[in-house]
Parts: sequence; structure tokens; C-alpha cells
Amino acid sequence: MVHKFLQSARREFRNPKKQIEDFFTLANGGCGIAAIFLALDFAARGSRNNIYIAAALIIFALVFDVIDGRVARARHQSSALGRELANVIAARPERV
Repeated sequence: MVHKFLQSARREFRNPKKQIEDFFTLANGGCGIAAIFLALDFAARGSRNNIYIAAALIIFALVFDVIDGRVARARHQSSALGRELANVIAARPERV
């Protein structure tokens, strides 16, 4: 299963037109994960700057999520990699 996913990902990364949706999905996930780590650092050290940056990153993650959905719907396209990334990113809040 993982092997098929990796083969599909290699094929899709050769087509740059399909990468834009994946970029927004990865940006969403990256902002969310960075916000979690900054919030944990705030809890450990009490640095207020970290919690403000974490809040801003959550807003950026929301914006990237909205853009990702709109771009994918506007283009009427989805890639196997994009579907898997969206599932992983969407499942992250329940796992934390």
C-alpha cells in the first residue's frame, strides 16, 4: 500500500499543475504543527511571544485550508497525494 502511494506521488510531482493544491495542504499542516509546538513552548516557558505567534499560525492554517479547498474545487481536480494529505491534516486535531 505504501509502495503504491509513493509511486503515485512520484508521478504526480512530475506534473507541476497538480502541486498547487498540495502546497496549500502542506502549508496548512505546517502552520498547525508549528502552532502546537509554540503553544507547548509557551506552556513550558511562559514566553508570551510564542503564544501570539501560535495564534497567528492558526489563522494562517485556516486561510491555507480555505484556499486549498477552493482551488481544488475550482480546478475540478484532485490527486491521490492531495487526498491522502488532506486526510492526514484533517485528522491531526483529533489526535492531539
